[in-house]
Amino acid sequence: MQRAHKSGDGSSSDRVVSGRFALRRTAEQTWMIVHARAPEFDVRPLARITVDDDDVAEVIWTAPLPLPVIYATPQDALESLEAWERGGEGATKPIPIPHFPPLGRVS
Repeated sequence: MQRAHKSGDGSSSDRVVSGRFALRRTAEQTWMIVHARAPEFDVRPLARITVDDDDVAEVIWTAPLPLPVIYATPQDALESLEAWERGGEGATKPIPIPHFPPLGRVS
């Protein structure tokens, strides 16, 4: 992961870029997951993350994704999204279907 500590207006902000997505800090305990190549002024968040007093990251996904809503850190949520986006290991072996000879006709 790549971490940057500057924004276009000169203020400091945390931003973690990892592949296609970026994790941006919006306040002391809140983050957003956005597309890494999205400009600062046109950000459509994929997730909003709040770190509570127990240091648990609660995620609100802005799209219906089959991902958890509780993580240990905001970075874990980012890694989970990237792993889901990469997909599984590909196709699985076909499930064998038993075959039986046709029933004989009784006349």
